[in-house]
Amino acid sequence: MTGARTDRPVAIPKPSGETGDKAFVRCGGRRLTANLKDMSTSMVPVHESLAFWRIVDIPFETCVAALDGWLGAGHDGEARFGGSQLLGPMEHDRDLGTRRIQVRLARGPLYPALRMRLEVHRWSSSSTALELIPGRLVQPTADYFRAGRLLLDSLTRSVPRHPEPWLTPSAANA
Repeated sequence: MTGARTDRPVAIPKPSGETGDKAFVRCGGRRLTANLKDMSTSMVPVHESLAFWRIVDIPFETCVAALDGWLGAGHDGEARFGGSQLLGPMEHDRDLGTRRIQVRLARGPLYPALRMRLEVHRWSSSSTALELIPGRLVQPTADYFRAGRLLLDSLTRSVPRHPEPWLTPSAANA
């Protein structure tokens, strides 16, 4: 059933060609399905729940300036960390004050790169929150968790802990 949106259960053919009375439900209109007969509703995956969070003791302005510098210095607005790619330009949500960067998460040689979004939030006057969010439903494998942690570890180790002397608060707020 391609392209059709429905909220009622539908019969989906099995890969072997058999049909069955398995109830599937669409999740949030994002073309994600869950088999409700073979799993409990508490096991229905939500792709936001597979996000990675880090709160780092680095001022928001310093973190944004470092990310912006790496994206500007990289080839075609790209920067690599832990095998993964950050893809510029950085987006600025003026309502929330957050920054967004598209990411291709390298999960190893057996899996294609996964499109994700890195959100940078002001946590406090001296701390920044980093959130790495998958762009679609993912299979939560050990490679996925290893790659997500490696990317955030690489980013947080690379950002200077103190603001550069040339950085003014207005530079990160622009």
